[in-house]
Amino acid sequence: MNGSVRFRGNIMGILDILKEIPLSAVLKERLTEQDKRMSALEAENKILKTENAVLKGQSITSQSQALDACPYCNQLAGILQERKRHELFGEAGVFTHFYQCSNCQKTYEKDKRT
Repeated sequence: MNGSVRFRGNIMGILDILKEIPLSAVLKERLTEQDKRMSALEAENKILKTENAVLKGQSITSQSQALDACPYCNQLAGILQERKRHELFGEAGVFTHFYQCSNCQKTYEKDKRT
């Protein structure tokens, strides 16, 4: 019994010490740090989303400006309209490119490995 009384006394002493420690101040400090980290990550995410949108726009613009030789009129006037993974050979990196000729207005497609 003497051991359990001593143990209970030690726990009460520890609890008294814990009551005196300003835990709320420590928790507030940690929450403030986490809020700062969250704000920084949200700002970085916003910047990255903006950069991503700009890069996607540049990619689409450069793809649509890439001219191809039209198989109908043989002019370098084919404008890329769309690019899709090839139905059969897409896993091997083959894409079907869909073009419209700005000279004769005909549409055509070409399979390319990229």
